Amino acid sequence: MTDKSNLIFINEVLSAIDSFQQDYGTFCYSITIQSYAFHHQLTVNIMDSECLKSTRFIIEQTLYEQAVIPSEYIYNLIKEKSEELANKE
Repeated sequence: MTDKSNLIFINEVLSAIDSFQQDYGTFCYSITIQSYAFHHQLTVNIMDSECLKSTRFIIEQTLYEQAVIPSEYIYNLIKEKSEELANKE
């Protein structure tokens, strides 16, 4: 899990989460790292601390690596999931 490509993947996800935590102050983000023989994935949990809503989704390393602009892929995925949570009734 500590080879350079894996660390870049984790760093990109943490960077995107940090950006959203600044934009959506009431949202809390946490990640769980799951390591498998051929790939890794991160489970992201987003919680709105004001109304106690939450959502969970997975970011697959293989999809990240296939994206044209990997950092944009992660940013857009977190944005989409955060907006879905914000729009939940």
